[in-house]
Amino acid sequence: MESISFWFEGKKLLVETVSNTNATDEEIIDVNRRFRKFLENATDYNAKQRRNVAKKDISK
Repeated sequence: MESISFWFEGKKLLVETVSNTNATDEEIIDVNRRFRKFLENATDYNAKQRRNVAKKDISK
């Protein structure tokens, strides 16, 4: 990952990432694992819960 930015809008945590297009498969897997862990720690939601919240927000 080239960079990561995050900010809050109300109670929502917004994240913007820029990927490294030259990363190896191992690096991509490692970055994805660490990013998912970061999101889980920051939100207290696992991936499935975050997906459900996102679906709920879209349907509004």
